[in-house]
Amino acid sequence: ARSKSPTVSQGPQEAWPDNPIRVALRAKCRCISLALTASREGRLEVLQQQHRMPLQEVLRLLGKFGFDDEVTSPLLLILSLASLATSCRAAVPAALLEGLGERLWRSAEPQMPSPQDAAGHVVVVLAPGESEVALAPQGHDATAATAATAATAA
Repeated sequence: ARSKSPTVSQGPQEAWPDNPIRVALRAKCRCISLALTASREGRLEVLQQQHRMPLQEVLRLLGKFGFDDEVTSPLLLILSLASLATSCRAAVPAALLEGLGERLWRSAEPQMPSPQDAAGHVVVVLAPGESEVALAPQGHDATAATAATAATAA
């Protein structure tokens, strides 16, 4: 029997235990690529196989299952914005900050952090070929995703 995809009211960990994100995190994967899109209502979503999942739910999974006493190395999160309307891209930085909180790597340095410096954090980069997007939410420290800008320039 195939698991049903989660609904917004059900947490993904209970409703969809074979969720690809959760499976990857259980396997100690340290690099995850997400394709973002928006629902008809404008809510940010992640495309997963033939399902869509709210970005906030995915970020909660990353925060909850991405780190433990045994695994503290940074988690590299590669975002593909190609399927996301330009008008919706402005919501991405605030969603990352809200969903990841203190786990979001923030630095004033333009280069990628060392694994030791970023231990316990999620480092966000844009997928190759993506146009540069300012990932720092307005009104927040502009260093929220300096590494993402540096990674796209490389």
